[in-house]
Amino acid sequence: MPTSLRLAVAEFRNRPGRAVLPGVALVVGVACLLAALMLSDAMVRATNDGAPAVPAGVDLVVRPPLFGSDAALDQATAERVAKVPGVTLAQPIREIRVDLLLDGGRASDRRATADIEPDREDLHRVPILEGRSPGPDGEIAIDRVTAYEHGLKPGASVKVADAAGRPLDVVVRGITKRGSLGEEPMVVVGERLAAKLGGTPRVEAVYVIGGDRAAVAQAAGEGFPVDTRAAIAAEPPNNDLAAVLLPFSILALATSVFVASATYRAVYAQRQRHTALLRCLGAHRGPLVWANLSEALLTGVVAGAVGAVLGGSVAWLLARLFDGTGLSSLLGAVELSPALLPTVGQLVIGVVTAAALSAFAAVRPAL
Repeated sequence: MPTSLRLAVAEFRNRPGRAVLPGVALVVGVACLLAALMLSDAMVRATNDGAPAVPAGVDLVVRPPLFGSDAALDQATAERVAKVPGVTLAQPIREIRVDLLLDGGRASDRRATADIEPDREDLHRVPILEGRSPGPDGEIAIDRVTAYEHGLKPGASVKVADAAGRPLDVVVRGITKRGSLGEEPMVVVGERLAAKLGGTPRVEAVYVIGGDRAAVAQAAGEGFPVDTRAAIAAEPPNNDLAAVLLPFSILALATSVFVASATYRAVYAQRQRHTALLRCLGAHRGPLVWANLSEALLTGVVAGAVGAVLGGSVAWLLARLFDGTGLSSLLGAVELSPALLPTVGQLVIGVVTAAALSAFAAVRPAL
């Protein structure tokens, strides 16, 4: 056994706590990093799974113009598209603002956004988590965050304000997969109920069945993008939430590196007498330094693997903590269920990160 390795084993026997402390610090840091990654993945997955999707029977979608154009989608646009040869349906997809009367019959300071589902079920686009999509009148579906906060389930009765501001009883028929948007409720209503709510609906797309893309684009007018359903499905998902938790994990990693560096400094200072004696006996400084760095790398690899395995449990605990404190509602995703075990890629990230940080923390004390 190499002499440097014997010194490390002797150090572990004499002061196991001090010898293990760098690894413990790295385990905590890597576990926090992996927990942030896994919880972020769960948030992104929940957000994308709950996003409205273009139904399978739709061929083309006319969307609002890009920034810098004053043109707006409206009923007239849908009527022009409907006259294109080969087009069998041009369905405007609309949304409207509505007051949910949830807090003792009072409207909150944040109005809800209501997606108006067409009467045809094959054109419904909002994914439902529990229950079913609402019918044309007297029923709504509500987002999972608002349902969680108010204890609503399919079959519950709530009130909304009609066009005159009077309470209107409706039945919750479904809970959508999507969450709220910045604490703003997101609901789904039918055509006839939307007509009772007042206000001017906003056309956010026109679903087209049949017809040629170029002809539909010409009829829609300049500035209106016309895309196939396949092209929209191939668009990259929204990953805005992926980086929300990374600052906290970076802080945990920085703290773990500081603790590991201080511990390595104490460990190597304790070994100075032994290394000085070895130098007197003819040992060279280079091999001793490389031995210390190899020990640090091994510590980092083991700590990274352990931290990565623990990351899923930490992510699950964080998800429950976010639910209890209301932070998950602010992020628009509640009752998340992150994976308990890391993927191969996440495991590699944990091991490589811990090994690199361990070696970095040990470089200066080892010199």
